Amino acid sequence: MSIYDLRKEYHQRICQEMIRVKKGEKSDYLNFADGGNKSSIGISWNIAKELGYVPNHSVLVTAQACHPEGAFFATEGSPRANP
Repeated sequence: MSIYDLRKEYHQRICQEMIRVKKGEKSDYLNFADGGNKSSIGISWNIAKELGYVPNHSVLVTAQACHPEGAFFATEGSPRANP
C-alpha cells in the first residue's frame, strides 16, 4: 500500500470516527473548532472539505463514558488493560 493510500485511509477514519457536527447558537460547527470563533469554524469546515468529510451529527462515545478511568484505550500489557 502506498503512503498516499495510507494517508487517505487515515483521514477517512478520522472523519468517520472522530469528527462530528455540533449545534451552535448561530451555526453548526465541527467538534475541533472553537464554536464561538467565526474564523475557527470556517477553517474547520475547509479542512473537513479537503478531507472529503461527510457531515455526521451522531454523538461520540468518550473514554469516560466507557470506563471512568479511560480504560477504553488501554492496551494489552498496560496496567489499565486488566483492572
